[in-house]
Amino acid sequence: MRLPSTIKKRLLFMKKKVVYAVSGEGRGHAGRGLAIARLMQDEIDFYFMCGGKAHDLIKSTDYNLIELPYLGFVYEKNSINQFKTLIRNVKLYMNRKEIYRNIRQKLEEIKPDAVICDFEYFVPRVANKMGIPVIQLSHQMVLLACRYYVPVSQWWHFMLAYIVTRLIINKTPYSVGISFFQLPSLEKYKKRNFKLFPPLIRQHILNKKPSYDGPILVYFSCNTFGWVVDMLKQFTDEKFVVYGIENTARTDGNIEYKPISPITFLDDLVTAKAVITNGGHTLISEAVHLNKPCFAFYVHGQFEQYLNSYYLHQLNFGRRNTTRKNAMKEITAFLDEVPSLTEGLKKIDICGNDIVTSYLRDIIVKSSAKKTVIANSAVMLSSGYQQANRL
Repeated sequence: MRLPSTIKKRLLFMKKKVVYAVSGEGRGHAGRGLAIARLMQDEIDFYFMCGGKAHDLIKSTDYNLIELPYLGFVYEKNSINQFKTLIRNVKLYMNRKEIYRNIRQKLEEIKPDAVICDFEYFVPRVANKMGIPVIQLSHQMVLLACRYYVPVSQWWHFMLAYIVTRLIINKTPYSVGISFFQLPSLEKYKKRNFKLFPPLIRQHILNKKPSYDGPILVYFSCNTFGWVVDMLKQFTDEKFVVYGIENTARTDGNIEYKPISPITFLDDLVTAKAVITNGGHTLISEAVHLNKPCFAFYVHGQFEQYLNSYYLHQLNFGRRNTTRKNAMKEITAFLDEVPSLTEGLKKIDICGNDIVTSYLRDIIVKSSAKKTVIANSAVMLSSGYQQANRL
């Protein structure tokens, strides 16, 4: 049953509802979600579902927020403890039925037009069963849908990452990869509505003009990288502002420690001379957009971070650490290269905001129209049934 064209046009201007399910591991997934929410907030009401560090970041905003248990890693000595990670997540999985019930209740209350999922396990499975369109949107989609180089030394970590990613990201009608490096798609994903787009850049960064006279920004997603900060104390000609290692503000020689604060962090990024971090995709992408060379200490055992650091180096967007033994020499060489790397980055444009939001808008409007058609059909059928009974 078709709706009149006037109703279809009205749907384009009605505010939609979208549930955004975000991985609680790290802050990059939440940062990407907030970027989309702010770009589309005039046309969509967003309801975030997440836990962990993502929840900590989003709760400082005005967006609707529902806390969820989340799958995550256990870190020890600059790497992932695979056994403890397995135990942690198996315990959570055993409780999945209760988690599913709670999510279903929330989705029934919200009645979203669509669900966007950034590497979150529970919400898309419930949404699929409820018939709500799900869009998988994450950097992890690259691991499943694209061709890329895997050295022999990384095969074990690659296989683990691929299996885990495949288990977390279920099949949905739409899937989007977000990446600062563009790769060819596998044939089977070309047939499944897979799209690969450049990164999303937060509006706060887009509104700023970068400068390069501030201290080098250092961010680590886990505090096991304190040894890197100790090493940086030896570079007395440089100043560093450090996030993620300590929760209190203090200064120690050429090192200034700061607690995580979204606005302060982004302001320091805008003025930073360069960036030293793990291999997280979001920060690297935003740094590249701001013409800031990055040095990556990727978390060993986390293949996605290895892949990011590999292409960071290959594209001359920055450099990466190979081993802890070589760290001092590699950082020294990186600092010498910062001026030339910065000049190269000024020729790069990797912002995918417009193309990503346009694609999402098309899907969400179609989903909303379909939902309205079904609802109106049900009303019309019910009305017709009641009139027939009166006769």
